Amino acid sequence: MSANLVEDYEKRINSVINFIETGISKPIQLRDLANAANFSPYHFHRIFKAFTGETPNDFIWRLRLEKAANSLKFATDKTITEIALEFGFDSSSSFSKKFKAHFGISPKEFKLKNDDLNLALHKSERYHIPVPVPEISVKYYEKIDVLYAANRRGYNDEEIGKAWGELVKYAQKYHLFRKNTRFFGISFDNPEFTDLDKCRYYACITNPGVVLPENELGKYSIGAGKYASFDFFDTADKIALYYDFIYREWFPGNGWYPANKPAFDIYLNDPDNDPEGRLKMRINIPVESKEL
Repeated sequence: MSANLVEDYEKRINSVINFIETGISKPIQLRDLANAANFSPYHFHRIFKAFTGETPNDFIWRLRLEKAANSLKFATDKTITEIALEFGFDSSSSFSKKFKAHFGISPKEFKLKNDDLNLALHKSERYHIPVPVPEISVKYYEKIDVLYAANRRGYNDEEIGKAWGELVKYAQKYHLFRKNTRFFGISFDNPEFTDLDKCRYYACITNPGVVLPENELGKYSIGAGKYASFDFFDTADKIALYYDFIYREWFPGNGWYPANKPAFDIYLNDPDNDPEGRLKMRINIPVESKEL
């Protein structure tokens, strides 16, 4: 089954690339790409990046720039503005800015002396960085009731830290810390679809069943179901490498698809107490099986 599933993933990614190719001059919505691949919007961007080494957005703009460069080289009767508009840029100035940032030379310079140029493509280095293969198992979790402090101001350390500070403040005020208290993080939004400064994160602890005043801590339930679960113990900047591995290799190689709901993390240490600032947590990614 795993061989068929790998082929299925590849086929879906290829269908997305074909979708991009045929609509390269038009505005492309990332949700439309997820629909073309028949993958959950929650997980599509990670699957695409794991298989191609690029985010969908990076892939689209690179393809536009490469096609535009080809047109600059061979369609000598076209102006730079005509080529920019043909490949989805809203103006020649925005095209020139992106072209120079990508290739290190302006479209005008390239058009004048492209025979002498060798443009180096930009590839994701992170995609090729190996990571220790984690031990992954599929676990069934019952529903987990939590109390949370919300951060709706983006995925950045400062704002997430504020959410944890608020959670701890009320947990101490209402004596919510118990012997079996567990700590969770839930990231709800996909930054490929949602502006980064609007992405939502919940800092959570298990709900001991205490009645609290309204408007201080929220209540939420992590949904019951099967999750691909593995332990992570490293610095936070390495987390994305593990996600790339899971989506590129583990999912298609083990007969699972990501389910359409958010992942959650169980925190097992305080990285401030680790001499190397490493974070220890259990990452849980929702899964479902599908008949091919």
